[in-house]
Amino acid sequence: MKAFKDHTPTILEPTDEQNLRDLQIYSKNFLYSHNSTSECIEYGPEILVQKSEGLFIWLILACTYLYEQIQGQISLQQIKDLPSGGVGGMDKIYETTFRRIFSNIEAEKKISVAIEVLAFIVISQQCLSSENIANLLQLDIGDVELCVRLMLSVLKVDIYDGCIQVFHKSVVDYLTDPKRCDPNSAFFVNIAESNIMIAIKSLECLNKELHFNICKLNPGILHKDNLDFEYQVSKIPNHLVYSAKFWISHALQCDLTILISIGEILDFFTATHLLHWVELLSICGSLSTIQVQLPQLIPRFPNQTVVPIQITEQKSIPLQIPMQSKKLINVIKQYFPIKKSSKQTFTPIQMAVPIDTITPIQIAILLKDIKQLVGEFFKPISQSALHVYCSALVLCPEDTRLSKNYYSNFNSMKLPKVISGKDQDWSPCLATFEGHTNWVNGVAWWSSTDGEISLIASVSNDNSVRLWDAFTGIEINQYLGHTDCVKSVAFSKDGTKL
Repeated sequence: MKAFKDHTPTILEPTDEQNLRDLQIYSKNFLYSHNSTSECIEYGPEILVQKSEGLFIWLILACTYLYEQIQGQISLQQIKDLPSGGVGGMDKIYETTFRRIFSNIEAEKKISVAIEVLAFIVISQQCLSSENIANLLQLDIGDVELCVRLMLSVLKVDIYDGCIQVFHKSVVDYLTDPKRCDPNSAFFVNIAESNIMIAIKSLECLNKELHFNICKLNPGILHKDNLDFEYQVSKIPNHLVYSAKFWISHALQCDLTILISIGEILDFFTATHLLHWVELLSICGSLSTIQVQLPQLIPRFPNQTVVPIQITEQKSIPLQIPMQSKKLINVIKQYFPIKKSSKQTFTPIQMAVPIDTITPIQIAILLKDIKQLVGEFFKPISQSALHVYCSALVLCPEDTRLSKNYYSNFNSMKLPKVISGKDQDWSPCLATFEGHTNWVNGVAWWSSTDGEISLIASVSNDNSVRLWDAFTGIEINQYLGHTDCVKSVAFSKDGTKL
């Protein structure tokens, strides 16, 4: 980054001479290297450049279309028949391309698989390989690889790790915009449906695969002192890591009442796997996910007037859901049927509070408790994941739902028990930032507009300025050099300067 600090970026306009030359070279190379008529090779590049209207992405799409759609030689007339550049021209090429792709997929009878796979690739927070996508979405790996192979004209696959993503952002823009892509087509990606689908699949994955001490770590050794730590972490499946890191991100993009209403997935997770989830996030170095995302999720739970969740067919109590959400639930159930948890193999832990008594309010309370737990014990948990059990859970206030639900379930670990002096409930103090050795004279706070970054700066009579992560209380940096007390501090508007 330092090398580019004083570099002035060059902005290429569509009509820029260099840009037009590059388009001309690309067109000539494409037509020359493919089966084209002599007339096409001579006059085709100029027509392609004119139709592109200076957009390189249109030219790439057009060339891919010519290569895949046209049998035999590419003629000059076929180039003339291409739609002109701009959004409208790209949309026509995308529509033709996807209709051809899904026609081939339909011939293989894999439409339902393709719908899920394309939806995941389009809106995922992090790209995964075919194998990991199959595991996360609970699909056959062969079916997923077939669908990816048939969609390669609009996808790119990393040659090293096999991770898949769309080849250009314009693909996402087209597939998710109902004004540009026909909402009734099989390849249209409904953002709300896709996010709820991935949130559900992620929670199912966590419910199925999370368990105590997933990496078989020694609780007495810190991560940095464990010589095999990196190797042990590498064995955790990427789809499980994705589920742990991003299920909240996907849940935040949809109507939460839908997620709550579809059976026992979320309530089983909160009643059984919250500590396992914290353990995995600590191992992956993503523990701050809890502090960043849970505060956005918790307020969206229904208030105390909402009736309990429907847990089983024998004890069904309908949740009050808006009409527009009911329609979406039916669509989701049609395309993404949810498996009954009774048919899955979960961690054999019997909770102190039976699952069928968990309500949305109790789920929210458990999530608040886990956020508070991670906030108070962030440092030990981040340095050694198993301290979420042997330290944090042991010292968790007695009257909290988290302590009542989880402490008795880890008796086999022979956890220590606090005889006296243990807090009954959470302290009003959210966190203590430790580091200054003298009076603190001033504090400033800054947060990014998306809420992903939150910083606190402090100044002290110890002649130092310190920068903290507001979510975790971890010291990010210490600025020394002052020869006397520092009295005040402030952030610049963009948070890049003190």
